[in-house]
Amino acid sequence: MIGEVHVDLGPRLPHLWLPSDGRHPDGGRRSTLDLLTTGLTVITADADAAVAATTHRAAVTAPITVRRVDRMTARAVGAGPTGSVLLRPDGVAVAPAA
Repeated sequence: MIGEVHVDLGPRLPHLWLPSDGRHPDGGRRSTLDLLTTGLTVITADADAAVAATTHRAAVTAPITVRRVDRMTARAVGAGPTGSVLLRPDGVAVAPAA
């Protein structure tokens, strides 16, 4: 019998409720986990970081979705107020916050 394999996949995206942005007429709440997509997801509060992420899409074969959040949410998920974090669909960080 093979023993357990212990692997640290790195930090996962924490579950946090997002501030209401008024875009959901049904009043539904969204969390940080709702930001993830079937491809890679960049979470950032900085417009320049969002532009940089979309500019470098040609070098990546997986689809990339950029999600802009408020500065407090960005800080809470590890992106910082002017950085970003790149996440796999399962919420594990692919690249450290920039």
